[in-house]
Amino acid sequence: MSTQTSKQDPIHSMVSWLRSKKPEIATIDPDDNLLEKGLLDSLQFVNFLFFVEQVRGAPIPAEQVVPKNFSTLRTIERAFFGAA
Repeated sequence: MSTQTSKQDPIHSMVSWLRSKKPEIATIDPDDNLLEKGLLDSLQFVNFLFFVEQVRGAPIPAEQVVPKNFSTLRTIERAFFGAA
């Protein structure tokens, strides 16, 4: 997948990444809580953060790495990809 495609649809890119790590999860909704649904644990979060930065094409400032910005794929999209 190209970076341009990823920037156009970051949720699709993040779902693909999560599915590659958790194939046993049947569905991933953009509004699922990533921790409560078991999609990420604290160690996977670091790798996921690096992936989001790669898709975004820019680093995420440390002060923005807070739970409210990473609770769901939709909140990540709003916080870091400019989605309304």
